Amino acid sequence: MDIPSQHPRIPQELRERVRKMLAESATINIASISEDGFPRPCVVSRLGIADLNSIYFSTFPESNKARHFRANTKAGVCIKVEYDSVTFLGTMAVIEDQDLKERLWEDWMIRHFLLGPKDPDYCLFAFRPHTATTWIDKQAGTYSL
Repeated sequence: MDIPSQHPRIPQELRERVRKMLAESATINIASISEDGFPRPCVVSRLGIADLNSIYFSTFPESNKARHFRANTKAGVCIKVEYDSVTFLGTMAVIEDQDLKERLWEDWMIRHFLLGPKDPDYCLFAFRPHTATTWIDKQAGTYSL
């Protein structure tokens, strides 16, 4: 889904800096919209990234996060590395691709999904950002991705 934006495209150098920050962030803060219409932030383990096009994490299919994202795909993701931070706005999608689920599988996940990457409780989500608000090197900006 293309989201119209009033913001300039993110410059390539800044895009690379944000991508590097994201790669360094083992955890990310995600926010869903609750049944009551309030943002619900929580911390999850980041499983992978595809440039700045998709940021992946897993959860149980019946978790609050999963229910919220199925009802409303709008989402936010925040990362912080030292004194720099990025806040993304975008949408969530459930990923059913078993090959991708297996590629993103990490050994520590067996504590949550006892049957491994084929566990029916292993629910993979992709966050697809369209906007990034950055605070990097004491400079703020909001950009279209």
